[in-house]
Amino acid sequence: MRKNTKNEGDKNKEGEEWVGRPVERDEGVRSVLQRREGEEVLWVEFVPGSKRNPFNWTSRKKWTITILCCWYCLLVASTASAFAICIPGMTADLGSKSEINNLALGLYPLGFGVAPLVLAPFSEAYGRNPLYIVTTLLYAAFFIPQALTRSIAAICVVRFLSGAAASTGSTMVGGTVADMFESSQRGVPMSIFSICTFAGTGLGAVWFGYVEQDIGWRWSNWIQLILASVTWLLMLLILRETRGSVILSRIAQHLRSITGDERYKVKADEERASLAILIRVSLSRPLYLMATEPVVLSFSLWVGFAWGVLYLLLEAIPLVCKNVYGFDNGQTGLAFFAITIGGVFGGLSNPWQEQMYQKNVKERGPEARLYSSIIGGFLFPIGCFIFAWTQGNGPWWPPLIGVTILITGVYMIYLATFNYLSDCYLVYASSAMAAQSWTRNMAGFIFPLFTTQLYNGIGYQWAGTLAGGLALLLSFIPIVLLLKGPEIRARSNFAKSMQQQLKAHQ
Repeated sequence: MRKNTKNEGDKNKEGEEWVGRPVERDEGVRSVLQRREGEEVLWVEFVPGSKRNPFNWTSRKKWTITILCCWYCLLVASTASAFAICIPGMTADLGSKSEINNLALGLYPLGFGVAPLVLAPFSEAYGRNPLYIVTTLLYAAFFIPQALTRSIAAICVVRFLSGAAASTGSTMVGGTVADMFESSQRGVPMSIFSICTFAGTGLGAVWFGYVEQDIGWRWSNWIQLILASVTWLLMLLILRETRGSVILSRIAQHLRSITGDERYKVKADEERASLAILIRVSLSRPLYLMATEPVVLSFSLWVGFAWGVLYLLLEAIPLVCKNVYGFDNGQTGLAFFAITIGGVFGGLSNPWQEQMYQKNVKERGPEARLYSSIIGGFLFPIGCFIFAWTQGNGPWWPPLIGVTILITGVYMIYLATFNYLSDCYLVYASSAMAAQSWTRNMAGFIFPLFTTQLYNGIGYQWAGTLAGGLALLLSFIPIVLLLKGPEIRARSNFAKSMQQQLKAHQ
């Protein structure tokens, strides 16, 4: 038997008595007896180096799961532009109006924004694996009614539900990576995940432009059903629970069932609030942070506007390519590759940003996360202006270069927001991220509703110029925070308390 790590009779600083007891050695866990207030609890925990602990899994296992989850992220992102490129065929088949088509396009990110507020507590309580399996199956199944229906209203409803199911492909992948990789090792997998978010948004149209043109828009749904179903089968075969606290909960439950000893428990379960309270907090705290925290509000508005422009491009690129350059639908789909390239270029900035962070974090604190976003903040409007004023004034490729530059900037803004809010709000980071995610996807819902009217109303060049002008105004947010961030955060009860806790543990 493995020796106890604590001797019987040892006292912790609260005067509670501990006894270390190994469970089965091959389980890689141990139980620690705690006597307090007249009761005994056997806390189940991983032993050092335990292979049951996701942090100690082999690199092959970690990367297999990471690649599968990133593929799922890319797939659900591709569904947005896949629908956009198929709108002409759907319109001809169903006789739907452009306003309703645009609504159906925007309802997908609306589902993306709403569902995580409810699903996140289930992930905390029951683990990530069940949610992946159930939501991926639903995501696949929702392509069937889209392929068969003759009603645009039905498509609108199913698009929202599909977005809600697909949201786990975006919101949970970062958590899955964090479950398996130590913070010093997360840079590469998180970069791949972020790139997939942008690359997929472009690839959907690249894949399905010629599909819609040659064999019909309904086939895009059948093909996506096949891809999603294969992904679901791979998850059944490959995916394993990565949340350490949930793994321990299952072990403790198993021990209780085979021994009849109800003392086996996991600290995370005891400290966790009820599911109803978790859902209430998940729904209310992001909005509270938006209302009370200037940092959360400013970054949420910035990244929300950037994401809105991304969804604006899903309509603007076809308008420009077809009406200005005479592209057919297949050629227009290929033009969306500019979005994918922009996401990859943005990912290439990560090593430089990480180098700047390591160099300046002791002096700057969380603001050391903002260097690349300053560059991205200016690339964003520059790309908007190039896209606006090169169209119709030469060959087709300069506007697409503008799209690539624009998306490169949006990527830098997105990643900086993610890392900066995480560093500022620590244990409240998930709520801060939920606030910006909600704002981001609300913008993705709203912007398609007026894109066509905006471009036709004030002209293609001036519509792009308006987006670039607003992006230029918002580009000063990271500069202000780099210079004044500590002073702004000093007024924040949330961020201040988190930084005090961090210093106390250093």
